Amino acid sequence: MVVSSEIYKAAKGDKNGKKYAEAAIKKWEEGRLQEAVGILREALVSWRDDENLWMLLGAIYGELMDYNKSLNCNKEAVRLAPNSAVCLHGLACVYANTGYNALFLETELKAHDADPTFVPAVDGLAMAYQRTFQMKESLEEYQQLLLKNPNNEEAISHLCLASIYMPSTTPESLYITHRYYGEVAEKNAGPESVCLRDKDPDRKIRVGFFGTDFKKHSVAYFMEALIRDLDKSKYEVYIYYFGSKVDEVTERYKTYAKRFIKTVPHAKYVPLVLADGLDVAFDLGGHTGHHIRLFAARIAPVQIVYMGYPSTTGLTRMDYRFTDHWADPVGDADNWHTEQLVRLAGSSWTYLPHGDAPEVSEAPFKKNGYVTFGSFNNFQKMSDAQLVTWRKLLDAVPGSKIVFKSFSLSSPGVIDRVTKRLADAGFGDRATCLEAVETTKAHLALYAGIDIALDPTPFNGATTTCEALWMGVPVVTLEGNRHAARVGVALLNGIGHPEWIAKDDEHFIRIASGLAKSGEYLNTIRPVLRKEFIACPMMDYAGQARRFEGAIRDCWKAYCSTPSK
Repeated sequence: MVVSSEIYKAAKGDKNGKKYAEAAIKKWEEGRLQEAVGILREALVSWRDDENLWMLLGAIYGELMDYNKSLNCNKEAVRLAPNSAVCLHGLACVYANTGYNALFLETELKAHDADPTFVPAVDGLAMAYQRTFQMKESLEEYQQLLLKNPNNEEAISHLCLASIYMPSTTPESLYITHRYYGEVAEKNAGPESVCLRDKDPDRKIRVGFFGTDFKKHSVAYFMEALIRDLDKSKYEVYIYYFGSKVDEVTERYKTYAKRFIKTVPHAKYVPLVLADGLDVAFDLGGHTGHHIRLFAARIAPVQIVYMGYPSTTGLTRMDYRFTDHWADPVGDADNWHTEQLVRLAGSSWTYLPHGDAPEVSEAPFKKNGYVTFGSFNNFQKMSDAQLVTWRKLLDAVPGSKIVFKSFSLSSPGVIDRVTKRLADAGFGDRATCLEAVETTKAHLALYAGIDIALDPTPFNGATTTCEALWMGVPVVTLEGNRHAARVGVALLNGIGHPEWIAKDDEHFIRIASGLAKSGEYLNTIRPVLRKEFIACPMMDYAGQARRFEGAIRDCWKAYCSTPSK
C-alpha cells in the first residue's frame, strides 16, 4: 500500500519539529529518502515526543522497505498520540505492506473511529476490507467515501480496481466507473501538456515504460523479454520505476535501458518527465499504481496502457491499449474503452519463465489415489458463487480434494475467515490452504501436488495460469465477457488448448471432471505442456518483440500523420 506524503502535510502541527517535517517531506517528494531520514533522525534527538516526526520517519522507512524500523516508528507515534487518525493510519499501512491484513483492518477501523472524516483512513479501510476478502464491505466504503468526497482521485482509482473483482460488474458498469475516474483525474491535472516532437515517422523514437513492478513480480515476467529484445537502434528505452525493492530482476532491467529512473510518482514529477522528451509512454500499472496520474496530465504525444491492468483506464488522454483478439474480441470490447484497442497478432502475452523452475513432475493422483484440484490465485478473486461451483466439481469427482494458496492466506486472522467461507460452501475437509513459501522455486514446486488447476472468474489468473502450464498442470477456465474474465481464454488459446475453456458453470464442471477421470492422460500431458509452451507465440521472444515494435511504430506513425497543434 502506497503512503503519499500528501497525507502528512496537514498533520505537521505546531510543535518544534515542524520545520524538520516540512524539510523531510520536500526530500521525500524529490525521491531523496535517505536525506529525509537524516533530517528526521536529527530532529528526534531534540523532540522525541513529536508524534508527527515519528510518523514521517516510519513512512519513509516504509518507502525504503525497512519494515521493522517503519513498524517501530509508527508504534511510537501511536503511543504518543493513541487517538490520532493520521498516526493510526500510518501504522495500518505498515501492516498492509507486510501482509498482516487482519491487523491492517483492525488498525484502520481504529483510525476511522478516531476521525471518520479523515479520508485516507476511510480509503484504507475500504482497501483493508478488500485484502481480507470482504469485497461487498469494501465497495460500500468506497461508495460512501465518494458520496462525501466525489473528487477524491485516489479513492476513485481504488474503486476502479475493486470493481473488477465483483461478479456483478458488467462491461458497461466498469466503463462508467473508469470514466468517472478519467473525468476527475483529467480535470485535476489541468490543461493537457503540449508534447511537440519531430514528426518523422521512421526516426529512432524514445519509449518510456512506467511501473511499480520492475522486480520479481508477475508484470516483470511478461515485460522483460519484450523490453530486452527491442531493437535499440530504433527504440531508445527509458524506464521509470516507482517501486522501492531492488533485486536481480531490477538490475537486469537497468541493462536494457538507456536511462533507468527510480523515483516516486508525484504531481511535481510531470515537468521532469516532460523534460525527458519521450515520444511514446507505456503505463504498465493502470489503477494498480499511482503513476497513472502522470498520464492524466499527458507526458508523451503517444500514451499506451499495456499488460499491468485488465481494463480501460478511463482516461481520454490514454491513446491506445495493447491487447489481443482473444481477451478483447473485435466489436463489443471497443465500446467499453476510452483507448483505441490495438490487437497484437497471435498473442499479446510474452512469458519469461522463472529460470530456477523445477522440472515437471509426475501427476500426484498416481501416488495419492485421488485427484487434487488447485488454485494459487489471489483469494480476493474467489466469489462465494464460484466456490459453490468448485465444490460441486469435487462432488462430481468422488474422493477429490482442492488446494488453495494465496499470499494473504498466511495472514493471522484472515485464514479463519477463509476457513469459514470454505465451510459455508460445503467443502468440509476436502479443502486445504497452503501457507506462503520463501522462494519462487519453492512456490513452483508446489504444483507437483496439483493435478488440475482452476482459474478464478471474473478476474482470471495470468501469472498463475502460465506457471501451472509451465509446470505441466492443465488449467480449466470459464469464458467471461470482459478482459479480466478472458485472460484464461487468451492464454489457453495461445498454448493450443481451447478445449479447456468452458462456456458456463456446468460446462466448467464437465471439462474439469472429464480431465479428472481421464486417467493416464493427466500424467502424459504434463511434460507435453512445457514443450507446447516453449513452441507457442508467448515464448517466441524475437517474433513478439518485432510485433510489439510494429504496433508501437504504427501508433507513432498515426501521431506523425496528425496536424501539429
